[in-house]
Amino acid sequence: MAQGNRGGAQFKLIMRQDGIVREMGGELTEAVSNVDYILRKALDLGASDIHIQPERTRIIVRYRIDGVILC
Repeated sequence: MAQGNRGGAQFKLIMRQDGIVREMGGELTEAVSNVDYILRKALDLGASDIHIQPERTRIIVRYRIDGVILC
């Protein structure tokens, strides 16, 4: 991992699907914070599943609670 200007670790994700290459990246601490938030919210809601749907400009997170998927 490369070091950013502020000394924080950086990450880079490269996804290839059907001949299309997508790249994304950023501060590792930001990624860890986002995952931590998603997991904490799932625990608070009592979710049994977490569904993460990446889109071009955003990520949609859904939680399954009592058999129903909620946004």
